[in-house]
Amino acid sequence: MKKVITCLALVGLCAGMALADKPAPRLAPPPQKAVPLTVQQVSPDFRPIGPVIPYADLNGGIAAVTWTVAFDSFEPTGLDGAPGEVYTPSCGMGGSRWWYGSQYRNPNEVNDMTLAAGTAGKMAEDFELCWTWYPPSAEGCYFFIFPTEDFDASCYGPPYNTGYDGIKVSYGTGLGNGNWYSAINLLDSGLSLQMPLDGAGGYHWVMARDQTTSAIILASMSYSMLWGTKDAGNPYFPGNNPSAQGPIQWDDDNPVDGSFDPTECYSYDWGTGNCPGVTGSMMIFQIAIKGVPCDANCDGYFDGADIDPFFLLLADPVVWQETYPDCNLLTAGDANFDGYADGADIDPFFAGLSAGECVPQ
Repeated sequence: MKKVITCLALVGLCAGMALADKPAPRLAPPPQKAVPLTVQQVSPDFRPIGPVIPYADLNGGIAAVTWTVAFDSFEPTGLDGAPGEVYTPSCGMGGSRWWYGSQYRNPNEVNDMTLAAGTAGKMAEDFELCWTWYPPSAEGCYFFIFPTEDFDASCYGPPYNTGYDGIKVSYGTGLGNGNWYSAINLLDSGLSLQMPLDGAGGYHWVMARDQTTSAIILASMSYSMLWGTKDAGNPYFPGNNPSAQGPIQWDDDNPVDGSFDPTECYSYDWGTGNCPGVTGSMMIFQIAIKGVPCDANCDGYFDGADIDPFFLLLADPVVWQETYPDCNLLTAGDANFDGYADGADIDPFFAGLSAGECVPQ
């Protein structure tokens, strides 16, 4: 039996692409950048729980924080950057991504995610996404992004049991045909996304052309473009992403009707012939951490006084946290910005001291 995920109905179209007709993934040209018009916090049933905020009024204070990746199957070339190959340089594809062509549609998707160390339960204030948009006419473009717990990889369903408050992103009616990406920074807006408390869960991405008081009208020809994380166990494309994803994804594509059943649960494990070998909906969630990078004694400066606290952090992070209770471990110790504070940070730490600044090398 199909299981409707929310109280506010998701409305699709009567026709759908047959399962046997789902095309094989192929490379698409690099996407163009799209800038949102507004953002708004919404409850898991899509109802607004905050004001509509013009996106042009945001983006304040970006340089005042350290950003750390919670989950990344997007690989931006930097904050607010186009898709690149930060973690999978062996792919050799630049900004190109996998897609199914302009006629495929899957505007209602749930993918899994395993978060980077130290980010479980944190609030993400930056997310970036990449999608295909080929509507038959000038349709409105509204996205709903919800983090979830309890992702179902067994294909029994429903895709998840616990959904958190999400963000509604509006692009209006001006988005033309093509492949797009967007970087949505919520810093200082009061908006954020709850990451799974135990470090593993999923995200529900809904693409709509309209919203009424009782229903979300799903977009006609839209779906996420595909990329992956670190491909654990794949000897050809090992990567070094601090987060991870499995091969299972739920796609409302057979038919597009606003709900999921087990026939719409797919494996996105393409094996060693593709790069990345395991793909999924393109998304990144990033955590804003206030503080000076590598400031291991949290006095507001990165200098020689941080050397002993830095080695204490590596040797005994519990004692370090007790000694500096208001400090963040990743801000203080993750000198190579890979999502971990460990021995691999020693050389970048001292390189930063020599350069006078702790930044990605």
